[in-house]
Amino acid sequence: MDSQSAMRDMRQSAIRAWKTVEYQGEALTYATPAQLFRVFTLKRWEIIACLQQQTKPVSLPELSRLMGASTQHLQEDLDVLLAEGVIEQGANGISTPYVAIHTDFTLKKAA
Repeated sequence: MDSQSAMRDMRQSAIRAWKTVEYQGEALTYATPAQLFRVFTLKRWEIIACLQQQTKPVSLPELSRLMGASTQHLQEDLDVLLAEGVIEQGANGISTPYVAIHTDFTLKKAA
């Protein structure tokens, strides 16, 4: 999705929220595929998918066990995902706050 499309979608979402007084969801926008894939590496998608399968927040050691990865390596990825707001870490553990995560991007051929 290019920046103009992203801005148009955000405006439309804001207008819908204003008119309906309903939550419209959240969106993360990246200017380039490189920026997107710097954040959402394959390993981080696997972490998100694992957390989506859990019915409650999990501790870092439990996530480490589920993922078969060291807590040190996981923590580096978790820090990035936490900073992006894709996962949450509270007193009860680590979780994803979203029922569904949808991705959408467009690659255009040069004119």
